[in-house]
Amino acid sequence: MHVLSYKGLGNMALGVKEFSGEFFQSDAPIDPNLMAPLSWVAGADTTLSIAGGRARATIGAGSNPRIWKQVAGLTNGATYKLNGRMYVGTCSTVRLRITPDTGLPNGSIYELIDSVDHLFTEQTFVMSGTAMFIGIVGISGAAGQYVEIDDNFSLTLV
Repeated sequence: MHVLSYKGLGNMALGVKEFSGEFFQSDAPIDPNLMAPLSWVAGADTTLSIAGGRARATIGAGSNPRIWKQVAGLTNGATYKLNGRMYVGTCSTVRLRITPDTGLPNGSIYELIDSVDHLFTEQTFVMSGTAMFIGIVGISGAAGQYVEIDDNFSLTLV
């Protein structure tokens, strides 16, 4: 795949009347991971930290730590795949959720619950929407408990 870039545009105020510039090609591969350029966001009463290739959600005064990335430009009805690992940490379970709602509430379009660390290897599902929050929720009962996910966890179009 090639990426085209340009320099210079003529008369933008009246519309594009003329183009003067140069094109160049880049053979740099485009990362297919739709989550790669995005930053993790911490939910309510959650502290986010990133270390050792993992994003950690630690609960403060609340009960369930959660972190997510918001991915837009998805294709409704298309098949996507997940790759990476989520870690139960000190919580009783960890849940990967994909939902159109911020905060990763119940009723997600995709949810996987596990009481041990879970590795996603080419796990596929059909997308139901065009903009989703993708992240993890830990089921916890005490301040300081945490769950983790690979910082480079990936969502790719099949």
